[in-house]
Amino acid sequence: MSTFVIIPGSPALVRELAPSDAAGAQLLDHARAALGQAVATLRAHALAEHARVPVDVVCSQAPRWRTKHAGSFAAWGAPQVRVSGGHYLAELVARYVAEPVDGVEVRAVREHLGTPDQQAITVVVVDGSAGLDSRAPLAELPAAAAAHQWCCELLGGGSTTPHAWDAGHLFEAGIVEPALWLELAECASRWGRREAELIAADDSLGVGRYVARWEVD
Repeated sequence: MSTFVIIPGSPALVRELAPSDAAGAQLLDHARAALGQAVATLRAHALAEHARVPVDVVCSQAPRWRTKHAGSFAAWGAPQVRVSGGHYLAELVARYVAEPVDGVEVRAVREHLGTPDQQAITVVVVDGSAGLDSRAPLAELPAAAAAHQWCCELLGGGSTTPHAWDAGHLFEAGIVEPALWLELAECASRWGRREAELIAADDSLGVGRYVARWEVD
């Protein structure tokens, strides 16, 4: 059994960057609670052999998200906010979410799901459509609402058809980096999920943001 926690990569999760984003603060709390629950599950099944449960982060490492300031949100306006390492925004956000959680330690970062370690928590950083309403970064896109619904259904254990949306259609619907979404859909289709819970979904900023937890066979 592999444990996934899916979180947003939005810098608005960082309280110091978006102090007025109440929804972002709730998503952050949900994400940390999901990690804490994942730690408890691994230990209950005697799958965690380490004093601290390793966290493997899967996220975009696209050059446009890279900063030269290791472990720092300085490039996004918060030089006072630091984490243990990382040069890419999604990794920095994942570390910001995970590092205060008791009993976990970020061990590795990669771009693709690959074969998850059953003794680790795999944190997957993905964002939904950035075109859900007129305030969104991409303004309102015609297919954005349908893509948002697909993301919610996938994360909540519904659709497991990996080709219901392809990369081109997801991109047109405002999901700027669709690759990991397609990997999650393929994972759900290939391996099945013992448990899938969409813990929170938000579109208050015009961008799909989600927290979910999966137990994958």
